[in-house]
Amino acid sequence: MNRHVAVPGLLLGAFASLPLSRAENAATTPAAACSTERHEVFVPAGRYEPFYKRAERRVMPVAPMCLAAAPVTNAQYLEFVRGHPQWRRSRVTRVFAEETYLANWRDDLTPPPESLSEPVTFVSWFAADDYCESQGARLPKVSEWERAAGRQAAARASTPFAMAMGSPAADLERTPLQLKGIWEWTEDFNSAVVSGRASGAQGTDPSLFCGDGFRAVDASDYAAFLRYSFRSSLHADFTLKNLGFRCTREAP
Repeated sequence: MNRHVAVPGLLLGAFASLPLSRAENAATTPAAACSTERHEVFVPAGRYEPFYKRAERRVMPVAPMCLAAAPVTNAQYLEFVRGHPQWRRSRVTRVFAEETYLANWRDDLTPPPESLSEPVTFVSWFAADDYCESQGARLPKVSEWERAAGRQAAARASTPFAMAMGSPAADLERTPLQLKGIWEWTEDFNSAVVSGRASGAQGTDPSLFCGDGFRAVDASDYAAFLRYSFRSSLHADFTLKNLGFRCTREAP
């Protein structure tokens, strides 16, 4: 199991809908490369712009990928814990998940019967990472998640939390991609570290404070700000009621 939490240097922010270069278009892989049996959606190459402006932070290309159409369900996770007993509720090592791990399950192998098709929640980053690895996949990076769930569609959501949790980006609206109104783990969720020291303290990133919103690429993109803040607050062992995950892999 990969227990190294996030590779520093990947940036949190909002996907910017920008035209692709010829090279990026050439790298786009046909949708047939993704597996219908695995319920994957082909996400073409795109671009990702960090939420905060900095001279060294540039728009980054996002490679094409095969992204799970929906978050992992309770039924799918049940199959996983059956084959990986170390992730059963009674056996999980506490350092890898809080006490609330799978808190809504009746026991090790009994998720809520009425929620088998709903996203599994109360799972830690460690558990989500190991699940994806067992499927020959991985958690999506922030840049990949944001590319698939852009601010364009999020702005049309009916409630603040639904807005922040995203909906398919404009070019993916006609695909089976589903965002289920939950937060989702990303591989590099903690790549932006929030300091607890007062703004202005030596070594503190001033753009992490509310009063420095003018540094945002788009200060009106409140949904991206909520996602940025939420990810910055997480620890890898957290298990929350509204936090699930999905897997992805590079397009062949």
